[in-house]
Amino acid sequence: MQDVIVRIWDFFEDFNVGTVLRFLKDNLVGTIVLLSLLFWIPVSCSSPG
Repeated sequence: MQDVIVRIWDFFEDFNVGTVLRFLKDNLVGTIVLLSLLFWIPVSCSSPG
């Protein structure tokens, strides 16, 4: 558990655009899921009234 906390802390300590892009590239499936959720959740909530 300590290693996970240290890794998360290091991520936030060195937070910049390059770090985010590297994380998204390393976790391609998670990136696709995140982007699709960002699209589909607002679309599904805006039902015609």
